[in-house]
Amino acid sequence: MATTEKYRDELPHLSRGKAIGEGLGEVVRACCAVAAKPGAGNLDARAVHVARRVLKRARAVLRLGEALGVAGAMPARRRLTRLARELSPRRDAVVVRKIARRLAEKLEKKMPEETTAPGRSESGTEETKWWGQWKQKLVAEAGRLERVAWGEPTLDDVRRALQRTAKQVCKRADKVRRKGDIASAHEWRKAVIVLREQVLVVRPWLGNEVEMVGERLHSLALRLGRATDYNVFVEAVRRRDGSVESPEVNSRLAKIGCARRRRAIKNARRRWPKVRRSLRKISR
Repeated sequence: MATTEKYRDELPHLSRGKAIGEGLGEVVRACCAVAAKPGAGNLDARAVHVARRVLKRARAVLRLGEALGVAGAMPARRRLTRLARELSPRRDAVVVRKIARRLAEKLEKKMPEETTAPGRSESGTEETKWWGQWKQKLVAEAGRLERVAWGEPTLDDVRRALQRTAKQVCKRADKVRRKGDIASAHEWRKAVIVLREQVLVVRPWLGNEVEMVGERLHSLALRLGRATDYNVFVEAVRRRDGSVESPEVNSRLAKIGCARRRRAIKNARRRWPKVRRSLRKISR
């Protein structure tokens, strides 16, 4: 499967027309507004993807706020994390169905639809109701974010905060090198995404030279994301205890999923040296 290296960032980010602190607060609130937009469509794969994507950026900026000493950033981030976690089962269901169909074709087997959708609700009406309630909670959170005072951080303050995040990415990369398991790879991916989002948000202040940093971090996150996706699939197959078609089919699917999970981690590790070198740009 080819990896798309070029990343088009269309999410809220800083502009040079406002102070950094004020701008960071606006970015977080804008991300919440995108996720909670009324009438943005039904609860489908695209809606879940958009909501998860913008909340990752909001939480990354709040982590930046924590590093900058912004009071209220940590509890706000934790509240958004709880809201984002509610989307995980729905996102996982999409991932499992997608991988199951792909691997079923490889095995020349037709897998029943109902066996590849863990976490799906029996009632579309219930899901629609939940979606509306979830958005209401996010709107309420956006109101709380209005009261967070971001202060007046300087560009040097931001650079130092980014350097700390970069060190965390390097530390988790070392752990993956030592252990090579999916748990450490998942933690590495989360740190990579945080740094990617922070770099992309403050890019207008750092200059065009960091655009490559964001793209390389995105490429690395994609590779680690594949490992996470295959892990979700393997766990889902194992939980069904042979209910797909036969224990033999289940076993083969799990084996293929494990192999692709290992390959994705290996590909990420192969990509890492180039990414690590590019991180020097944010320390200038």
